[in-house]
Amino acid sequence: MTDHNLIDGVAEPVVPRRSTGAVVSEALRVAPNLIKLIWRCMTDRRVPIRAKVVAAAAA
Repeated sequence: MTDHNLIDGVAEPVVPRRSTGAVVSEALRVAPNLIKLIWRCMTDRRVPIRAKVVAAAAA
């Protein structure tokens, strides 16, 4: 066994497994701030359209 997954011939580092509860709690902790940030970006008229598209794609 190697410490890399081969996906489509590309070596990807294996992410250490965390318990599902830890992942979910982390996501719930981060999500509200991310949503607020994106919403503020979308509703601010000074932000260029390209930046809004990038923010939406990142979400």
